[in-house]
Formats: sequence, C-alpha cells, structure tokens
Amino acid sequence: MHRFLLLVCSGWLLSLSPVSAAEPIRLCIGDGNPWPPYSYFERTAEGEPDPSTLDGSATQQLRQALDQAGLDYQFFFMPWARVMHEMAAQQGLCDVVWNVSYSEQRATFALFSEVQYHTQLVLFSMEASTAQHQPSSLALAEYCGVNGYNYQPFGLSESELILGDSIQQVLNMLEAQRCQFFPSEREPLLSGGELGIYQLPVGLTYQPLHLTKAFHVMISRRHPQATTLLELINHAIATHPLDETLSF
Repeated sequence: MHRFLLLVCSGWLLSLSPVSAAEPIRLCIGDGNPWPPYSYFERTAEGEPDPSTLDGSATQQLRQALDQAGLDYQFFFMPWARVMHEMAAQQGLCDVVWNVSYSEQRATFALFSEVQYHTQLVLFSMEASTAQHQPSSLALAEYCGVNGYNYQPFGLSESELILGDSIQQVLNMLEAQRCQFFPSEREPLLSGGELGIYQLPVGLTYQPLHLTKAFHVMISRRHPQATTLLELINHAIATHPLDETLSF
C-alpha cells in the first residue's frame, strides 16, 4: 500500500484569474527522482522527502502563478510511474504535474502548457563504455531507464530499456554494468550531483546528443477548469521565464 506525504499550501494574494476551485488543486511530484535545479527537496533522517524544503525554479514559477491567483493547492508525493497513472486515471488523484515532457499518449488525458524550460539530452556511461557507442546503432546498445519516463525524444521505447524505479537506482545499475548507457537529461543529474542529491559513480561520463528536450506543466483534462488553469500557467511562463543558462 502506497504511503503519501501531503503538504497543504494556501495562496492569499489578490486573485488574478476567474479560477474558483471548491477543493484544493492537487499537485503531484515524484518523490524518488528530484529534478534539480527545477524541482528538488531535502530528505529527512528517515529518508522521506521533506515537503517544507521543496524548491527549484520550475516549482517556484508554478507556485507563484497559483498564489497570485489566490488558489489553494496540495502537494502529493509518490513514485513517478504512479504520478503518471494517477494523471491518466478517470478518478485519479493528480490534477497538475510539472517537469513533464510531451508525448501523444499523455496528451490524450492532459493539457500541456507552453515550454517551461529545455534540457540537453546526453548518454551517460562509465568511461570504459563510451568508445563502444555508435550513434547509428542507438537501439542496439543496452540501455537503462527510469520507469514511467518518456524516452521518445531518444528514439527509444520502454521495451528497449532495462528499467529501474529511480534515477539513483539506474545510476547504480550503470555502475554495476547492468547496462551500457543511461539516456537522460544533463542538467538535473549533474546539478543533483553537485547538491548531493544523487551519488554519481566515479568515472561517470556523458556523450552529448545535440538534442534538447522541452518540459511543460501538465493539467488533467478531467479537472473542471483545466482550460482556465492552463491560461493562468501559460501567463506565468510568459511573464516570468526561467533562466536556462546553466554550465557544468
């Protein structure tokens, strides 16, 4: 049985939108895969996510939009694959998710905001594996990935990957040579390593793919005011764009 850690926040500023929710908007985030510098939190001594420390540029942008509209909202923490399941379900728990990439399948049950930010796509590997990679044989290599993540931008499906439940687990699998490559986003993993959120293996390297991946806020189509929420969030993205100038 899944355990959820819940934080209730309220926005008390002047309403900028006609949105009026009878119940708080339910914001869902994957608790096993912090996504710095966009969304991350510290852990308690027991290893649980501490909601009071939730931070990151994309999180702040979303919270500011809801606060300025005078909306109440709740955070729910759960594994990322469960987040996607709850978004897709007819009676699902989640109303809004952020740090999400677009896919046609996800668009069947959710609306997507304008782009919040872009990341650089790379192939992580251990130093000894780098020379074995040939760009033309991408699907022939052994890849690890995170359950529930979108690998379409890499030209890969979940069936072509050895899946783990978290980024750290996949990094450990890579170090243990259970796979050769981990297709992922450069900024969250390297930023997470600098912050001590992820334990990067000694000898970890990466090969740029010269591709970027766009991330959005995703709003459940079943929410009664999904379109109005979308307009509110798009306004925040346009008026308070995120700084994408990261260097590692």
